[in-house]
Amino acid sequence: MTPRSAIFNNKIYGPLANLYGHKTAVMSEVAGTGKTVLAAQITVVGYMKAERFNQWLIAKSWRHINIRRKQLALRHQAAQLSHYFRKLSLVILTGKCR
Repeated sequence: MTPRSAIFNNKIYGPLANLYGHKTAVMSEVAGTGKTVLAAQITVVGYMKAERFNQWLIAKSWRHINIRRKQLALRHQAAQLSHYFRKLSLVILTGKCR
């Protein structure tokens, strides 16, 4: 039987030797079996992975939005230049400025 104080921030020995305990409120009152510790560990690690994925998704979507803004700005500049060159070519061909 593992005491509760030994679970927090300590290595877990036995078949779960590669897992570490984390301070968390997701802990059963009866920490008598490895299954209780494993369930708490999976909950914490799963939550942390979900948070990391959420942060990655937010960062990726913001980066995509920023790239899209830059593309739209470049398209706008290209349209302005196209309009400018069209007017310039009319001035050169006709000799008149509208």
